[in-house]
Amino acid sequence: MTRLITVLLAASTDATRLHRVRPSDESLTAFAASIADRAINHDIHLARAPASGTPARSLRVIAMRVPLGHGRACWRRARRRLLSWEMHEGSTWSAVLVEDPPGRSLVTLAALPSPRLPLLWVSNPCRAVRRRVGRRRCSVGYSTLSGHLLEGEEKMDVVWSRETDEVAFEVVSHSRGAGPLGKLLFPALSSTQRRFFREQCRCMQRAAAGVQRVEPVWSSPRSAHPGHRLEAVAGVTR
Repeated sequence: MTRLITVLLAASTDATRLHRVRPSDESLTAFAASIADRAINHDIHLARAPASGTPARSLRVIAMRVPLGHGRACWRRARRRLLSWEMHEGSTWSAVLVEDPPGRSLVTLAALPSPRLPLLWVSNPCRAVRRRVGRRRCSVGYSTLSGHLLEGEEKMDVVWSRETDEVAFEVVSHSRGAGPLGKLLFPALSSTQRRFFREQCRCMQRAAAGVQRVEPVWSSPRSAHPGHRLEAVAGVTR
C-alpha cells in the first residue's frame, strides 16, 4: 500500500492532483479556475459512436439507473439537484464542483482507495459540456481535460415517465486510460469509478425520495454502442 501511495503521489500533475487530506472548497475553486483553458483530451462522445480511430472495445462503459420516486414534486426536486450539479450533495467522500454554465471548468473529487480508508484524495480536471432541459427529461454531462489520467465523458439524466409517473436517475460513462500512466492504472480504477457513480445514485435517491435503501442498480443495454460490454452494478445501502 505504501508503494502504491508513493506511485500515485508521483503521478500528481498540474492537472490531476493527489492530496493527503481533503482539499478545501476554496482550493477546489482555485483549481477549477486554473484549468479553464485546458482542452478536452479525447474524441469520445456519448451521443454517437466513437471516431473510426477509437475501437469500441477499448472503452469501459458503465451505465446505472435508480428510481427516485413518483410525481411532479419528485421530478422538480430531482431536476433542481441535477441542473445545480448537486448529485453528490451529502456525500462525505466525493464531490463535483462546477462553474456553470456548460463550457466552464469542473472538478471531481474522491477519496482513495475507498471511503472507509481515505488515505488520499484525488481531484480531476473536467469541463461541463452538456445541459438539456425538457418537460420529461433533463441532463447534464462533462468531459475530461488534458492532464486527466482518464479520457471520457459522463452523462447524467433525470427522467419522468409519462406511462408510470416514475422519476428515475440515469448515469452513463464511457472512459479509457489517458497516456502511459493512465493506461497502466486504468484496470485498477474500475471499482473506484463504479463506487463514484453509485454514490451519485445514492445521493440523488436520498435527496429526491428520502429513502433508507438504494434499489439495485443495473446497466441499461440501450445505453451502449455495439461492441461495448456493460457492467451490472449491485445496489448499496446506507
